[in-house]
Amino acid sequence: MSLTTTLYTALSGLQANQSALRVVSNNVANVNTIGYTRKIADPQSRVIAGQGAGVQLGAIHRNVDAALAAEVRSTTTSLKGLELKQQFFERMQDMFGSLGSNSSVGTMITDFSNRLSGLTANPESVSLRLDAVASGVRLTERFNAMSRDTQQLRYEADRQIADAIEAVNTDLTNIQDLNDQITQAKLRNLPTGDLEDQRDLALSRISEKMQISTFTRENGEITVFTSGGRTLLDGQPQFLSHAAASGLQAAVTYPGGIDGIHLGGNDITADFRSGSIAAAIELRDRTLPALTAQTNQLAAALRDEINRIHNQGTGLPAATTLTGSRPQTGTAASYAGPVTVALTNPDGTVAFSGTLPAPATLDAAGFAAALNTALAALDPGASASVSGGTVTVNGGSYGAVVSGGTIDPGGGQPSTNLSDFLHLNDFFVGNDATGADLAGVLAVRSDIRADPSLLSRGELRQDSGGGDYVGAGDHSVLDRIVAKFNAQIDFTAVGGLPSAGTTLAGYAANILAANATAAAAIDHDVDFTTTMQQELDSRMSAQSGVNMDEELANMVVLQNAYAASARVVTVATEMFDILVSLGR
Repeated sequence: MSLTTTLYTALSGLQANQSALRVVSNNVANVNTIGYTRKIADPQSRVIAGQGAGVQLGAIHRNVDAALAAEVRSTTTSLKGLELKQQFFERMQDMFGSLGSNSSVGTMITDFSNRLSGLTANPESVSLRLDAVASGVRLTERFNAMSRDTQQLRYEADRQIADAIEAVNTDLTNIQDLNDQITQAKLRNLPTGDLEDQRDLALSRISEKMQISTFTRENGEITVFTSGGRTLLDGQPQFLSHAAASGLQAAVTYPGGIDGIHLGGNDITADFRSGSIAAAIELRDRTLPALTAQTNQLAAALRDEINRIHNQGTGLPAATTLTGSRPQTGTAASYAGPVTVALTNPDGTVAFSGTLPAPATLDAAGFAAALNTALAALDPGASASVSGGTVTVNGGSYGAVVSGGTIDPGGGQPSTNLSDFLHLNDFFVGNDATGADLAGVLAVRSDIRADPSLLSRGELRQDSGGGDYVGAGDHSVLDRIVAKFNAQIDFTAVGGLPSAGTTLAGYAANILAANATAAAAIDHDVDFTTTMQQELDSRMSAQSGVNMDEELANMVVLQNAYAASARVVTVATEMFDILVSLGR
């Protein structure tokens, strides 16, 4: 081997080791950089004209297991979806209260029942009436808050979808830019490891939001597909779109009132099965509407069961005007008397009373006409009218009491009294025209809130002489209302809760228990998936991450190799000097 060849061979060692040291130092510098993978420089023997001519570095590559990386992304997709559900369930627990807490709707139903029970012992107590009505108001406000908070959560879930889609579109654009840079670098035989790391980070961010699959072409370009096989990126990104709702109500649902997620003109909402977008869709369209349906059924049972009894009695003094709390648009299947119509004095004595004749028609207008005829016969100042199915009874200068009668509303609804059929003396008012969210509009009747003496305590009775009166100490209606809170009520299966025969407070407890059970299951799934994610991350790091000890050891080896090559250069130079001196 000539001295010239020796010198060039040593110089190649210097250059190769210098480049390898640069790769190792870059690894060490990025040991804590998220998404960075260890770069490896492969030394190769350099051969010129069949003779060894030193060393050169091959391609600088990443040591990444593509199958393991895909598994990490898949687990990330599942975990991020579960974590979003966990966040929402924690907020649901905070807003609706836990079992037994003072803020839970079940506890507030029990409190209302207890205050009514205390009033039965002294129905003339002003303070006890105030407490009972105030407890009912707090209960309805709790229902209103549950409805409002549930719809707010649905709105926030929809916003999460819109924000996630915007982020996915941004990352698709970034990936395409990186694809272009990687393909150009490969054409120039330049290293692409750092660019591929950036692209993997963008893919990981997308996988947090939705499940994807990828394919890498020979030129280094990557294509991205949805879990359903729809193209998100292939030469050009295909953007997702979703118009976020400006606000949500219970009756606004997907499909229909809520925009879907579109790709290439197609609604692909149903394709999302994992990731934060899928979790938000499930929360918005299934989990939270199920909770709304459950609270709606509880609110309807509370309103209708208590009103049915409240309409059997009257306050003392009786209200001078009774107006239906909601239109009665149906037709009663049957009507049986007797119905007593009475005009009462403030002390409960009856000034005038009469019997309601059978109306010509069994709808609200027919009953209003029959009531008007009966009242006109009792006192010229009294009357009844109807507007849009809502009946109003005006006692003039007297209190008005409508008592008795048996009405079969039909449609599987239980028989009730005439006052309840027309909703004349309801305690709870509110009607959601959509039928989807009564809890959002439930309230205590405004005149009862203003004057708790209008709370029904007793009922119209007859004395020994056959005269009608309302007794000051009568608490018979209150007793029946209190008993209703302890009665078994049949609740149908709705929102994932099975049918049940239980009390009002018991069904409220069932709602919270189901929510707590679902939250606990999600917590368990998050813990399990987190452990799996950590294990996969550990395996990924062991294979692709930077090991500081290993890199420092490599650095020592390369430094020694560099020093050895430098020594060869020195020796070759000295030998050149000797040869030159000999030539002189």
